[in-house]
Amino acid sequence: MLSTTTLYGQVKQMDVIATAGGFAVNESAGITLSWTLGEPVIATLSNSEQSLLLTQGFQQGSLLGTGIDIPISSTQQVFIYPNPASSRVTIALKNLTTSSLEITVYSLTGAIVLYHKQAEPISSQLTEIPLLISHFKPGLYLIRVTANESVLATLKLVKE
Repeated sequence: MLSTTTLYGQVKQMDVIATAGGFAVNESAGITLSWTLGEPVIATLSNSEQSLLLTQGFQQGSLLGTGIDIPISSTQQVFIYPNPASSRVTIALKNLTTSSLEITVYSLTGAIVLYHKQAEPISSQLTEIPLLISHFKPGLYLIRVTANESVLATLKLVKE
């Protein structure tokens, strides 16, 4: 028995409405970088006078940028212990004088799972701040320590 099947499909050409972008080449390293920030568009429609324009596409969610924080001072040091931990960790700050200290713990999805703001100013050789993490799910977390609205450190925490 011989059968035939006919399929019909639709082809959409994707374009991008770009708000930013760039291109760089480093020939000695053999690296080429091309990037575009924008919205993917699959159709653009307009009226006969070209006075109305409609683009159909996919809305981008909020963008999360990542980077490397520059330490404020080489004399200030931030540590976390024990790591890995199951119920409690301590953030140790050496040689820190600040009027405002914030500790934010993020899951790897970027959700804030713990926020701590130090109530009183700090001016000491060693300050230790305990954090309870027993309610965290096992996994990897990032801890950002901020003093006077400047990032002191971003630490990795392993929750067992």
